[in-house]
Amino acid sequence: MDLNELMRNIRGIDKEKVLKETIDEVRNEFTNIVEKQRCKIYSGRLVEKLKEKHVPVRLVNTKDLGYPYEHEFVLVPDKDDSYFLSDLTYSQFNALKFPDLLEFGYERIDSDVLNDYLGIVTGVNSDKNIDDIYYLENGKKSK
Repeated sequence: MDLNELMRNIRGIDKEKVLKETIDEVRNEFTNIVEKQRCKIYSGRLVEKLKEKHVPVRLVNTKDLGYPYEHEFVLVPDKDDSYFLSDLTYSQFNALKFPDLLEFGYERIDSDVLNDYLGIVTGVNSDKNIDDIYYLENGKKSK
């Protein structure tokens, strides 16, 4: 394990396993909410539960990235400069590009895949760096 990987996961948590379990918990917790409300409710609750389990996580709002369309999703850093993206409401976009996201609620991604995802969700082509987005704080890069 290199230093960067150690810093991203100092507790040695199996993030994918915890993410999978937590997604199931959140899905079971909320069953009767209106589709328009789901994005923020699911994402917010997922972030809360992951933080309780000591998993580093970032809630991302597309408005904070400069897009006119508002949508929220979750990023969890993984090893080797990759991340897990979770979006429990991805199916509303009627896109089949990310089958794991549709089936399991999360997908392992890098910057290229993130840009494909953002293009589907916002309808705008993008060229974002995933690390910059993860470390973005209140619309501004953290120091």
